[in-house]
Amino acid sequence: MRLAAPRSYLFNDADIEDYSERFVPLNPDLVPSGQLADLWRESGTRGGGVSASMLPVLAIETWPGMRRDRAAVDGTLHLAKPSPDWTPWASASHRRIATVAGIALSSVRVGYEMLARRDLCQFATVPCAVSLGRRRTYYRLATSLYRSEGQAFAPIRGSLLYGGHWTMLPTNAARHLYLVLAALDPVYDADVLGGILDGGTIEERRQRYAVSWGRLERFSGLSRRTLVEALGVLTTPLKNYPPYFERGGGSPYWYARQGPEWWWLPDFLNSSTKNIRENRARTWPEVADRLSRESRARLAIKKQKRRAVRVA
Repeated sequence: MRLAAPRSYLFNDADIEDYSERFVPLNPDLVPSGQLADLWRESGTRGGGVSASMLPVLAIETWPGMRRDRAAVDGTLHLAKPSPDWTPWASASHRRIATVAGIALSSVRVGYEMLARRDLCQFATVPCAVSLGRRRTYYRLATSLYRSEGQAFAPIRGSLLYGGHWTMLPTNAARHLYLVLAALDPVYDADVLGGILDGGTIEERRQRYAVSWGRLERFSGLSRRTLVEALGVLTTPLKNYPPYFERGGGSPYWYARQGPEWWWLPDFLNSSTKNIRENRARTWPEVADRLSRESRARLAIKKQKRRAVRVA
């Protein structure tokens, strides 16, 4: 019997509703420990940003203490047994991960490998009983990625991912820096904290933990040029809505995260990539110009190589 060809993932209202109630309790210690910076510095043709773009998409599907092990449910054998250092096994199609993370389909395995080299992920592609033997990739994540019990944490909300914001960000660097700034924000829930502060304001609390661009370079692993561009992306207002982060203070700055209360319509997200590129270009024209120049330069180099081969 011939198996049906895999279908591409499409954004839909049901997933937006389902994932809006979920979040990833990201461990803020990932930043001062240098783990996020090390991910960005991973060598490879696609750079380390692929793994950071994938990380919250993977992490929202499994977590420490989760009762359901996807591999056990599917009847998949020969995977490592449960361990307190790892979450239960989970699975998501490469097409789904690539679409939500805003990366190329061919980059998904690269991201898995980068995370695995840092002992943050284990993965295996094995035959799956419920898929009639079709091979499926299962993964589990290090529990160190998640906050410890009683620890403050930086929630990465599912609405950010499945509402289309994550994929609409124009670069991996912007997604990577989002995780860094979210972890550095000392105010994880302004509504809750605003009622319990003894003196001072939330802005004053953020100012006490303000960071310079030099520290942000070190914490993120980004070069100064890439950092400045990514900061510009995250602090640019979106249509008629606030930016993802509000920058305040002098230098050093504090960065207040804005939780988007809206999402991109699935019909738009599932439309042609041309429409998405044009929307990004209107929102972040400087980034679009740079990416366009780099794309033309790569095409020119390819043409030169083809001509050199024909001459030889």
